[in-house]
Amino acid sequence: MGTYLLSIEKAFLSFPFVAAILTIPFLIFNYRRYGYINKFRVFITYSFVLYCMIALYLVILPFPSTRDTCSLQLPYTGYYNFVPFIFIYDFLKETNVLWNVPSTYLHMLTERAFLQTVFNFLLLLPLGIYVRYYFNRKKVWAAAIAGFFVSLFFELTQVTGIYGYYNCPYRLFDVDDLILNTSGTMIGFLIAPIFLYLFPSKETLDTGVDLEEKPVSLIHRFLAFFFDMIIVNAVIIWIHLTFGLQTSGFSYLLVTFSSVYFLYFIVFVFLTNGKTIGMYIVKLKVYGRSGSLRFKEIFIRNGSLYFGYGFLTYFPLYTVTGLGMDPMAQFLGVVFIFMIQILFYSHFIWRVIQRKRIFYYELLSGTRIQRQRRR
Repeated sequence: MGTYLLSIEKAFLSFPFVAAILTIPFLIFNYRRYGYINKFRVFITYSFVLYCMIALYLVILPFPSTRDTCSLQLPYTGYYNFVPFIFIYDFLKETNVLWNVPSTYLHMLTERAFLQTVFNFLLLLPLGIYVRYYFNRKKVWAAAIAGFFVSLFFELTQVTGIYGYYNCPYRLFDVDDLILNTSGTMIGFLIAPIFLYLFPSKETLDTGVDLEEKPVSLIHRFLAFFFDMIIVNAVIIWIHLTFGLQTSGFSYLLVTFSSVYFLYFIVFVFLTNGKTIGMYIVKLKVYGRSGSLRFKEIFIRNGSLYFGYGFLTYFPLYTVTGLGMDPMAQFLGVVFIFMIQILFYSHFIWRVIQRKRIFYYELLSGTRIQRQRRR
């Protein structure tokens, strides 16, 4: 039992790292398919990921102390059992239960053969519940197929020494495990309605959600901005490596950054009628007053955002730190930059609290960012 608990603990400890890796693909998929993030869908998805990690860790942990697992085993060690229902024989052979004395039945809870059988049965029981939820199929054979192939994957992972990482298997390929795992999945599928009754169905998660009226979330905006910054900075680095190795002064940086930002965030967005590459990935778009975006609108919008804000922060920062000014002037310059940052982010947070669609650059330009309308 202690080994099982240790495996579960390690799954919980490593789950945040796996979740972090999956977060961006998960967000992209949901924004492109549903247009927003449903909290219950997040819970179901990440609970499934956690369950998969727990099941896998229970199967493969603990790892052997050496990759040379052949040296830890006796000659002629068997790695396969193709005779079904051996687990019943093992239980009857090892049990101390007296069937005519019910008080001895509790001994089963401490016996290896019984616990291993129960473990293999329960291991994939939650999988049957997830299969019922995700695929909403009435036929139990769907769960049987899923349970069989997941169990087969576990058995092959064990018998191959994690696909050759260890030179000999450190677990037995057991047909009984296939039987018990598959049976557990089928039972989980059959009892799933007991659990799923408490939760909204997959088909009703988006009922009543009006994407036309629902504001675009900050996460949605920032994800598009994240991809745009990767692209823009990659272009700037390429320009610097190609043309600017000998010139890295302020004027060179100013011209490079201004040119790239102007071409990407203004000219490119105008030519695509309101979309950067990041916006295209997460299905967002900038709309003007008349629907079709005009150059003046995008110029005011992104010009005030990237050049106005940038001029009020980075130019003073360079001035107070790079021109040899006296300490008091530098201090006053830093205070000025700090106040600009406070004003900008205070306005930003206030608009979020008010759950408004627009920020200051949208007020100035009369534009708005919305989910891309379906044709």
